[in-house]
Formats: sequence, structure tokens, C-alpha cells
Amino acid sequence: MKSRLKIVHCLIVFCLFVLFATGVLPFPMTGEFAQRHRNETVHRLIINRDYDLIEDAVRSDPDCLNRLNRNGLSPLHFSLDRKDFQAAYKIVAIAKAHPVDLNLRAVRPGDKLDGYTALHFASSICHKNLIKELIALGASKDVVDANGLTPADLLKKSGCQ
Repeated sequence: MKSRLKIVHCLIVFCLFVLFATGVLPFPMTGEFAQRHRNETVHRLIINRDYDLIEDAVRSDPDCLNRLNRNGLSPLHFSLDRKDFQAAYKIVAIAKAHPVDLNLRAVRPGDKLDGYTALHFASSICHKNLIKELIALGASKDVVDANGLTPADLLKKSGCQ
């Protein structure tokens, strides 16, 4: 009888494992792990180049584009830092219809990116079209990063005319 119970128990555990592993059942997440997972949903979509799913993520969680990941970057910061312009343009397009804080600052204490806004990132890599779009959507040109630099200072520093 005990061996039958062990077999049944093993089968149940195996079935649950398969259901969780395949995504049929969502894994119950709690605490800090759940919060980090929630904060990094769009970041993972960017890494996987699932750009079409970003809009779905925003529909299900309208504030997801305004959250920082564990590295202190919003999805827009993250895409610009990776020079993933397809993702950045997707987020900017979504910003035209959904509230996205374009002046959200990166939180990277001790790092040169600390205090960067999306406009700082675009200026540091001299991406003129994106700079124009961000300003048109209301990004502030006057925000100073942790090093006391404005986006205009970063444009000059990067050698952009």
C-alpha cells in the first residue's frame, strides 16, 4: 500500500512539474521575486525581441513602462542602453497613447548612467530622430543627471552637431 502511495505521489509531483514548466499553470510567485518578475516583464520582451507583445503588456498593466528593473532602468532606458532602437521606437509609439513618464530617471548609484532620462540616453548616442520624438512628446531638455549634465551637454560630449 505504501509503495502505491509513493507512486501516486510521484505521479502527482511529476504532473505538476510538467504543468508549471510548460506554462499551463502559472507558478505561484510571492514576495520580492514576484515584484521583480512584475517589474521586468517588458525588459524580458525586449531581450527576446517580442516587440509585438509590448503593447499587450501595456494593456494588461498600464504602468509597466514606468517601472525600473533591478538595474535601475525603465524599459525605454533599457532599450536605448542596448541600442535596440526597434524596441525604443515601439515604446515611443505606445507613449503617444498611454501615459509613459519620459522624464523618469535611471537609478544607478555610482554609475555614469545615474539620473539619465530617455533623452539623456538618446543624446549620449546622438540619435537625432529619437531626440526629436522624445521632445515632441514632452521630454524635458532641462533635467540634470547625477553628474550635473543635461541632454544638451551629452550631445556636445558625444560630438554630435
